Amino acid sequence: MYQKQKQTPVQAQQGGIPIQQPTQDQDYTLLVTVAAEQPAFVLIRLNPLEQQIKICAVPAQTQVTGPTGPLLLQDSYAAAGPGRAAELLGQTLNIQIDHYLAITTQSLEQVWQGMEPMRVNLTGLLEADEQEQLGLLGDPVLSLTPMQAHEVLEKLNLPPVRLARLRAAIWDAALRQQPQQMKVSLPQGLQGEMARLLTDLTVTDLYELQKILGWLGEGTTVDSQGLPGRYQPEEDRFVPTQETVTFARSWFKVQNQQEAEVQQDQQPETAQPEAAQSEAAQEPSQNQEQEEQPTATPVPQIGPPAGALG
Repeated sequence: MYQKQKQTPVQAQQGGIPIQQPTQDQDYTLLVTVAAEQPAFVLIRLNPLEQQIKICAVPAQTQVTGPTGPLLLQDSYAAAGPGRAAELLGQTLNIQIDHYLAITTQSLEQVWQGMEPMRVNLTGLLEADEQEQLGLLGDPVLSLTPMQAHEVLEKLNLPPVRLARLRAAIWDAALRQQPQQMKVSLPQGLQGEMARLLTDLTVTDLYELQKILGWLGEGTTVDSQGLPGRYQPEEDRFVPTQETVTFARSWFKVQNQQEAEVQQDQQPETAQPEAAQSEAAQEPSQNQEQEEQPTATPVPQIGPPAGALG
């Protein structure tokens, strides 16, 4: 009697449609800058290989190292834009930042259209009087749109370290709670606001983002926190320490492995003296809202198949 031969896993895979898997190139870190009078900075690592999302809010007062000496992250951004801020932050923390994106709260609100408000649990993040300031009586959970989240952060006027923790929690809620809607709505929303963004993301990158968010679905681990370090209130300066270096190496891709090994044996506890002139002073000063915007031309529909971005 003829007996049907059992297929091996390799034979079965060859007989069907191969399943595309993420590659190392699709594990990337993005620096998001929320443009405002006081800019906000958030590092986001999307790692579909490990099914992880890492969110780190970085205080605007973080000290980074420029060619002429130390300066603040917010000053680098104001003088030379988000690309330069990403470059100096990456060098200071010795991590690889693959893309940058500067977006206003108004554009962020538009990008969020089609998705539900973020539900943020403030337990452990705010004191009782601070919750009362927001009108919360017994219920520490807030439902927020991006614009409402911005207003809450401004209203509370928290110290930089606590502000970073709360901002990280808000972004955690945003990226954790609705993965199915986000994988389509987020790339589509960014594409619609492309002419009003300062970014190195292309249409092809947005198509890749859609695939990455598809892999980062249910079961993805989302971790968030503020950047560790030491805040110096007398100078309104946030100084990276050995804890900062250790944290950065554990959460993000290392930019220079040899340099990281050297940094592991050094502890940058003391702020370096100010240079005679900071990079912000040497470069032309300009208001962020007056930066040159990308030309508002129609976004070419190349790369992804028709309808891939909604």
